[in-house]
Amino acid sequence: MELSTAEFVAAWALAAAAATAVFVHAGRKGVSHPTAWGAGVFLFLGIALPLYVIHYHRRKRAARR
Repeated sequence: MELSTAEFVAAWALAAAAATAVFVHAGRKGVSHPTAWGAGVFLFLGIALPLYVIHYHRRKRAARR
């Protein structure tokens, strides 16, 4: 299976947009290591994005207690 140039650019743009959104969100919400979260999401989108969401919600839930 080969990716066309357009498919590669689209996947790269999606990963970059998700990484930027995670970086900005983590920075605004005070999540530790926003750069690492952003880079992780860019490199491993399918794994790191769900992990970030779980991490954020657990942190938010723990802060309420």
